[in-house]
Amino acid sequence: MFSGGINVDELRQISAVVKKLMHDGYRLVMVCGGGAAARTYISAADALNCNNGVKDNLGILISRVNAQLLIEAIGPEYAYGTPPESLVEIRQALQTYPCCVTAGLQPGQSTTAVAALCAEFLNANKVIFGTNVEGIYDYTGTNILDKIHYKELEQLFCTEDNSLPGSYCIMDRVALTILSRSHISAAVILCNAENIENTVRGMKVGTDIIP
Repeated sequence: MFSGGINVDELRQISAVVKKLMHDGYRLVMVCGGGAAARTYISAADALNCNNGVKDNLGILISRVNAQLLIEAIGPEYAYGTPPESLVEIRQALQTYPCCVTAGLQPGQSTTAVAALCAEFLNANKVIFGTNVEGIYDYTGTNILDKIHYKELEQLFCTEDNSLPGSYCIMDRVALTILSRSHISAAVILCNAENIENTVRGMKVGTDIIP
């Protein structure tokens, strides 16, 4: 959503779908990442010899800015007014609003992991990981997988480089651990309004992550 600049039209489309889902009784927690802007700041911090904790914290700050913008797009009648900073605050927000938009919570933890933790903490039906690709590709990089097991996904993505600030990929080991230990179903989709709505409503989109 924020790669290479802010796509305002896409923000409007996603916020419209979120409102539509709220009208139909769905309750959503949305987790924003830092995207390209965070990687720019992390790169600058790296050039200044900042440690990984500082770089991770910069990524969190940028992800919170992105989350706040999405909150404004959705509107105060639907979304909690500020990105919560803990799982407890997220649960409290959902007691009064049908939608909660949050972001990074602590250094060393990707927003992918935050989404998995939210799903576990709130007993969510499903986690939807919106990305800039249509799903998870096989080892050849040419075919999108219909489904993939937690363990297979770990072999694809969980490398040492995937744990560094700004380098988190579609999935990381913390997120997979949370999904696996609580047997949470998930899907990786291309992030756009249509795919979000279809996946929330139970239609097959992208790649399913299965126990």
